Amino acid sequence: MNSLPIRDYLTDCLATAGLTLVDLDGPSGSPERLVRLVLDGTAKMPLDKVPDVAAMLCCDAKALFRVALTQFYSAETIALMERMLGSQERSAGEAAWVSFIRRMAPDDIQPPDRFARRLLGTLLRRTTR
Repeated sequence: MNSLPIRDYLTDCLATAGLTLVDLDGPSGSPERLVRLVLDGTAKMPLDKVPDVAAMLCCDAKALFRVALTQFYSAETIALMERMLGSQERSAGEAAWVSFIRRMAPDDIQPPDRFARRLLGTLLRRTTR
């Protein structure tokens, strides 16, 4: 909806990476050329190009993606997406449980039945006290 936040963010990333506008004269379709077009205001950052641009600028891809979303969606819509999708990050405790279960379970493990879910629920509640 607004191209200024992404232009400001890209300008900061360029400065951090030690790049100038002259460095952005890449071939058509390259991340360099795309950044140049976004900075010039003649293009929006396609969301599927964010990982390539972030790699080229050595910046945080998730942060760049969130800023790129502002070109297409309102802040309220972005906040709704974040709430609906939730965090995809695993906590250290969750990662330890998953690792333990994978080590202990046979290769042909079946989904948990009612008894297993209740038992695991009891164990998990004990670890949070």
